[in-house]
Parts: sequence; structure tokens; C-alpha cells
Amino acid sequence: MKNYLLMILFIQFCFTGLFCYAQINIFEPCTNSTPTNPNLILGGNTYFTSGINDPSGEGYLRLTNASNYQTGSVYLNQSFPSNLGVVVEFEYWSWGPSTLKADGTSVFLFDGSYGPGTFTMGAWGAGLGYAETSAPYSILPGLTGGYIAVGLDEYGNWRTKLNAYDLTAPGNQSPNIAIRGRTVDHTPYLSGILMSSLPFSLNYSINTAVRPNTNQYYRKFQVAILYNASISSYQVAVSVQTSENGTMQQIISPYTMSNPPPSALKVGLASATGAYNSNHEIRNLRITTPGDVRVEKTGSTSVNNGEPANYTVTLYNDSPIELNSVTFKDILPTGFIPNVGTPVFNNGGNVGNTLVSGGYTGNIYDALLNIKQNSSCSFTFSGKFNVIEDIIVTNTAIIKTPMGFTDTDVSNDTARVETNVWANYIADFYANNVQSVILPDTTFCAKNVDFLAEIEGLNYSSLKWFINGKEEEDAQNQLEWSKSFETGEYEIKMEVLFENNQTTTITSILKMKILWVKMRNIKH
Repeated sequence: MKNYLLMILFIQFCFTGLFCYAQINIFEPCTNSTPTNPNLILGGNTYFTSGINDPSGEGYLRLTNASNYQTGSVYLNQSFPSNLGVVVEFEYWSWGPSTLKADGTSVFLFDGSYGPGTFTMGAWGAGLGYAETSAPYSILPGLTGGYIAVGLDEYGNWRTKLNAYDLTAPGNQSPNIAIRGRTVDHTPYLSGILMSSLPFSLNYSINTAVRPNTNQYYRKFQVAILYNASISSYQVAVSVQTSENGTMQQIISPYTMSNPPPSALKVGLASATGAYNSNHEIRNLRITTPGDVRVEKTGSTSVNNGEPANYTVTLYNDSPIELNSVTFKDILPTGFIPNVGTPVFNNGGNVGNTLVSGGYTGNIYDALLNIKQNSSCSFTFSGKFNVIEDIIVTNTAIIKTPMGFTDTDVSNDTARVETNVWANYIADFYANNVQSVILPDTTFCAKNVDFLAEIEGLNYSSLKWFINGKEEEDAQNQLEWSKSFETGEYEIKMEVLFENNQTTTITSILKMKILWVKMRNIKH
């Protein structure tokens, strides 16, 4: 199995103001010799390896070579409103022949008013291209207009006291992932975690002059900016996924920002080396707008064949912006027959929540919706089942955020309900080979079953029970029956308990001098 590592840096920060509803959808593969997006600005030692270190069209964006005292940066010269939020995703490599890999990479947000001619990186080495440093490090300013940075520090100096104002830094040198604050505040240390407490390293630990393949080493980061409405603030948290199909694990608890961001932000990355070095590279940079959606489903969990069954699906837009063209899919259970006119759409009391289109393909219902920010809508499916045997079925509902948006939590995009469906079968009852009269409401057995009663003796003193030709000796001891010496037609009644805990009484009309027979607690 590929040893994939997916790291999510989930950033939320405090801002007040009007929401902007424009979406962002930018993708830069970084595989060619020039950027596909002209707003991608390179600085310092950064260059594309396509046609230089790698075959044309198969390159990477290299921020530093495995050489000492280098810095490199890349930023998108396209601002976005900070109240809208943004999700940044990229693949990352750190490798090289150096015995000690250094220093690392920072992912940063900065004031959107800075750009070409006014933008400058922060300190090399311990500063990871973002932070301000002073003695014992070189005296260098922080990144212009820096708001926040998450540092991937493979050497360990990012968490030390980088300048005279850096009073919150822990001070001990050790590889870490940590958050630093605004440049105007001298890029203070805010929160972080030591790599020694985690079961992975930031860099490829083997000394090599050849880039490791993705079976040997893979890193992918995601930076998301979202507002936490429950505390009226934006927060910073860091999570990690250590395999391609693994689950996301939070490694830094949400950190609440005390300062609001500028009204507009830009995003970038920087890498740095010092007395030791590493190749720092990225690929497949994606910047999108966050759009968190989720789905919940309720419905019938046990139903008899042919009886009414209902399912309700509720769709939520938890993001602070309206989402148009949300896709919804409901995979209806096997044997479920929807009523005419189902599903019924409910806008949840918000007239802006609209069903754009919807229809069936077989047992699958697909729909396209517009859902207003921080609201919900629902569908109700009603119908009945037509099955030939007892079965447990699953109803699955799936919601997907529109193209150009990123859902930061896809674990709640699917919801399921299981339903036990009990099939209707006729249980045939014979007494002395005379078939009974089966009432319409006595059809709840799991399969066709023949019950046979053999009655012997002048006074009907002996009665044996057979189920599908096999004598049920235990049943004989559980029977209650009495006899009558009246003339005419007489009834034999049998009460049957089925596996689904339902009971029914089967009646046979016979010209016999016996009043009734009752079977108890016989499961089949």
C-alpha cells in the first residue's frame, strides 16, 4: 500500500463585515516550465524543474535546492475577501543528500494590498521565509503584511525565540509543526506540536540524490480558512492523515485568533535552508472557496411487504455563502416502489432553497439544488416494498459541494438507513391432509411452509405435528387442544410465532369432532 500522508491545516479567523459571494477555483499543476496561471509569482531561488531537473511536462515547482542559505517563495497575486474564506491544497516534497534536512517550509496568508514591487519574504533559515529574526540569528524583517503562517519545521528552530519580541516561543530546538502570527506583532509563536510525538517525519528521512517516488514518500497539505459561528471567531487547527484511505486525525486543537485579518488576503508558500539543506518542492496547487455541506437521513427501519414506507433526507449548507448547483443522489433500496409524485421537496422555510432539477434513473434519484447559506432543505420519499423474501436493504443519500468549492469535512456527505423488510408468504395448514382455509391476513411466513396435523384415536386422543414433512416432537408437548362431541363442522386453530416475532392464527374447517388446537412458541 502506498504510504500516503495527507495533512490538513485548517485555519479559521475572526472577521466582521458583509459576505462576498464570489467563488475561487484555481489549479496550478506545477509540472511545466512556466505557470499556467499568470498571477503565480515566483521569488528567490524558486523555479520550475520541467526541462531542467525533470523531463518536460513532468516537473515540480522547487522552492529551494539542496544548497545552504537559500530562500524561495511562490504566491498568488490575486486577493480574495477574508470573510469568504479559502482552501489551499498542494503536494509537497522535502528530500536530499544532506545528513540533516533543513530548514522547512511555511504556508502563509498576507495582506492582499501587497504584491509585485512591495512584497518581500521573511528571514531565511529558522524564519522559513516568513518570520522576523534577530540575534543570535541574522537580523531580518518578517514577510510584508504577514497575517499568519503554519511552519513545517524539519530542523527545529521555528519554535525557538526568533527575535527579542518573541516571548511566547517554547525555546527548545526540535522538529515541529507550529503556527506564528502577524508580522506587525513580530511574528510571535502561537501554538504547535513536536514531531517526536507523531509517527511520521516531515521530510524523506533517507539521504538521497534521487527524488523518492510516491510509494516511498508522499505529502499533501490543505489550508482552509473558515469562520466558526459558534464562538463568533476564526480558528486555526492542524490535522493529519497518514495513509491514502486513512482517517483524518487532528494534531493541533483549534486555536482562536485574537486579531481580525485584513479585508483582503493573498496566499503563498516559502521555503528556506541554512547551514543544512533540502530540496523543497510542490505540485498540484489548488485554491478554492470552502463550501461545507452535509446530509442526514431518517426512515422506516422495519416494514411488512406492501405496507407504507417513508424516508426523509435533510440537506445542509453550513457555509457562510450561498451554494448553487449542489448535487444530491439518493440510491433507493432494492424492492422499493416510490409513490407517484415522490419525493416531495421542502425548502425548510427558506424561499431561496430551490430544486433546480430532479429525476429517476432506475432506483436512483438525482437532483440539482440551490441552498442558501446556513440553511437546510429536505426530500421525503414515500412508497412501499415488493419483495419475494425477507431482506435487509439500505437507503443511501449523498450530497456533493458544487464545482469550484471545497468541502473541508466529507465524512458527513453520505447518510444511510437500513430497513428490515418482511416478505408475505402463505403458510399452508393441513389437518389429516385436508387443506385449511387461509385468511388473507395470515401471510407472514419467511417461506412456504406446510403444517400437518395427524389426529388419531376414536376420541382424538393423539395429535402429531409435522412441518414440511418433519415431525416436530417438541411441539407436541406445547399444544393446547380440546375436543367436542358436537356434530357438524369444527375448527382447528393454530397460533404460529414467526422469526420476526409476529404471530398469526391459521384456521382449518373440518368435519371432525374437535374444537380447536393451539400451537405456542413455534418459530420457523
